[in-house]
Amino acid sequence: MFQNKKFNNLSTFEERLKYLEDNLAQVQASTKTFFKYFSPIHNKLRASFKPYYFWHLVRYSSLVHWLILILTFIYLIALIVALTSTQYLL
Repeated sequence: MFQNKKFNNLSTFEERLKYLEDNLAQVQASTKTFFKYFSPIHNKLRASFKPYYFWHLVRYSSLVHWLILILTFIYLIALIVALTSTQYLL
């Protein structure tokens, strides 16, 4: 019926139901965006590209996105400080 080894190895109905509920919650969480403006783009990309869809099913993908955003801001601030520093001007 279901082509998943982990699912097929579960013996009781409750275990299978819990597994399916967890997967459903994971898929529902992957459809959310922090900025509602990007929701249509996000949904279109999820429907069009399998790697994009599966990446957002990864449990820690949101954490990775936030870390990349924070590191980018730190880099940009450091770059602005370095470029506006008067000590390096001729």
